[in-house]
Amino acid sequence: MNIKNYIALDKLKDGRAVVIRAVRPTDKAATAQSWSLLSEETIYRRYCSHRGAPTEQELKELTEVDFVTKVHLIAEFIDGDGLIIGDASYEAFDYEHPEDQVEIAFTVADRVQGNGLGSILFKHLVRVGMQSGIKHFEAIVLPCNNEMKHIITDCGYNVKRWSDEGELHYDINLSA
Repeated sequence: MNIKNYIALDKLKDGRAVVIRAVRPTDKAATAQSWSLLSEETIYRRYCSHRGAPTEQELKELTEVDFVTKVHLIAEFIDGDGLIIGDASYEAFDYEHPEDQVEIAFTVADRVQGNGLGSILFKHLVRVGMQSGIKHFEAIVLPCNNEMKHIITDCGYNVKRWSDEGELHYDINLSA
């Protein structure tokens, strides 16, 4: 599998078809536009803080990834309206040994929340991660982010959880 060219089709719970694919440098404008689809609460749950739209540097970091130490997948409707409705990423803790453990993060546009897109993104991120030899996903989740907690606890992998400074930490063992 060439992760840099990853593309797959999937379906939301409501039957709408989505494309899950690797982000490209040409997705900067669509990534910036997708920010308008996120409520302040969604942004807070994703970034664990209130913040504004991504800067040019952050857009570059989101769309120009090496697919070794950092992987970023996006979701779009198959009808081609060009809007990014969700994304999932992982980044290595140790760039010399990226396969050991990575931190995962997801964002789902408010208008499609509750349709299973987070679980779909998780499934594709696992597929890509396992292909790359990733052994552990770690997620840092706010206690109020019930959707993410459900995705992780229902993922079917061995999961360990602990709390630290008001955040929940999950270690998802992909090799067990």
